[in-house]
Amino acid sequence: MSTSENNKLDTTDNQSDETYTTPRSPLSPEEKSPVAIEQKDTPPTINEMTTLMQSSNDLTFPLEDSWSFWFFKNDRQADWKDNLVQITTVSTVESFWSVYNHLQVASRLVQGCDYFLFKTHIQPMWEDRYNRSGGRWSLNLNKSQRVSELDKYWLYTLLSLIGDQYTEDAQHVNGCVVSVRSKGDRISLWTKDWRNADVTKRIGNRFREVAEIPRNLPLIFESHEDQESKRGATSKILFRA
Repeated sequence: MSTSENNKLDTTDNQSDETYTTPRSPLSPEEKSPVAIEQKDTPPTINEMTTLMQSSNDLTFPLEDSWSFWFFKNDRQADWKDNLVQITTVSTVESFWSVYNHLQVASRLVQGCDYFLFKTHIQPMWEDRYNRSGGRWSLNLNKSQRVSELDKYWLYTLLSLIGDQYTEDAQHVNGCVVSVRSKGDRISLWTKDWRNADVTKRIGNRFREVAEIPRNLPLIFESHEDQESKRGATSKILFRA
């Protein structure tokens, strides 16, 4: 799933060794300032992560999990599984950006196509044993938001996954999907077990926070089981964030 960038981090601008320490990792910057000390347990914002992650051309930063990019090509002559293509797997910050920067952005996908990013041991389908009991948090966008909003929220969603932004609930997050359709687009965050309501709600609230989704955009949760049993119909909304 797609878009691009790559910058350099300047750690010398008007800062002495007493007030600044080079980040140990692009995902967890630390500074020796009173504010940083007071807030050091607060996860970095998406913008901070983007800048820091793109600055590390000469270093390698391993991700907490390995992630696989997938693409669904909308060929109506082929079976659904045959349309699902695994692009590659990334396990470092650098490999993520290398892939991301070479993929077409989500807003330019042909209608009916999807991008996926899932933990490497999980396939992006309801039938996978890690997804069967799960569901999805979904952000629905209309066509007029495709150019201005879709790519931004998709990138933020990707970064929230590879940046391990779901902390103690990260093991319950399986992956994400962006779907481009004629009536509108959707970004979904897939979870492992919807029956664990507290965890599911926490993930939804965290998703809204780290992807910087404003309150005027609804974020809803549906179970895969319900979606599968009601193909073509509206599935039940279990939670809202």
